[in-house]
Amino acid sequence: MKKELLKFGMFVLAIVLMISFILQRSYAKYIERMKEKAELRVASWNIKLNNEYIAGKKELTNKIKPYFPATTHTKENIIAPGSIGYYDISIDANDVDTDFTYEIDTKPANDSEIKDLRAIRYTIDGITTNITNGKIEGTRTHNTGNKVIRVYIEWYDGNDNKMNNEDDTNLVTKNDKILLSINIKFTQKK
Repeated sequence: MKKELLKFGMFVLAIVLMISFILQRSYAKYIERMKEKAELRVASWNIKLNNEYIAGKKELTNKIKPYFPATTHTKENIIAPGSIGYYDISIDANDVDTDFTYEIDTKPANDSEIKDLRAIRYTIDGITTNITNGKIEGTRTHNTGNKVIRVYIEWYDGNDNKMNNEDDTNLVTKNDKILLSINIKFTQKK
């Protein structure tokens, strides 16, 4: 009987070892390491202003030229106190992969003789908005094409203007070119 018990014990031990071996194989940890590189595409920031890419530039090659229509008192493209004209700014976002804001600030240049030149309103898509803070601000969505902003400017000649009539008259003898400062700032939205 001891022999049979010993055989039975060895049989049970063999079964336990086999089951343990099988279970150990099925619960084994598998570890593998891979090294890979992710390919990323950097967003394009190729804004066109009046059909000219602005990347890396401080000034446009083609200057913005305001247009002053003829009136009963002035010839075409001649400015005088009370004149109202405009210039167009085209902002093309076709090659821009991020949304961005723009800010347009129009005022007399520091070395301009006319101190009463100012932007008074602008039109986008047929909607006219008065300028109250001296700036035009807006947002463009990425890859949305071209948007034209027409900015209206005037030589203000009201009672509270900076230049009086004598200053206006003396200006003609000093200089017949008027300089307008148009600063445009683009900022990526995050």
